[in-house]
Amino acid sequence: MDDIRQMFLVMNVDERVRFLALYAHELTILARMHFKDGDWEAARQCNETVHRIVGYLGTALLNPDALVHESFIAMTTNGAQERGWGQILQQSLRSGRRQGMPE
Repeated sequence: MDDIRQMFLVMNVDERVRFLALYAHELTILARMHFKDGDWEAARQCNETVHRIVGYLGTALLNPDALVHESFIAMTTNGAQERGWGQILQQSLRSGRRQGMPE
């Protein structure tokens, strides 16, 4: 997870937005699976993480100078690691970087 933290801190705003939007989208899919399985707590954790990501993205668009990137990405990567979402986070990062590459 340290590599994700380091990469996040050197990304530009567009790269961060792409990465986090992809990650949030993947978590909504995961939450649906948890709802279907009746695992309400896991679904709530997905929702809470999406809530934090959307809050960060909103601030990034409205007042980017107010963001504290280090604490946000530490919270995000720690949560992913604790909940077993590390692979989803890494895939979102890879996909976001590929989508941002010039053609």
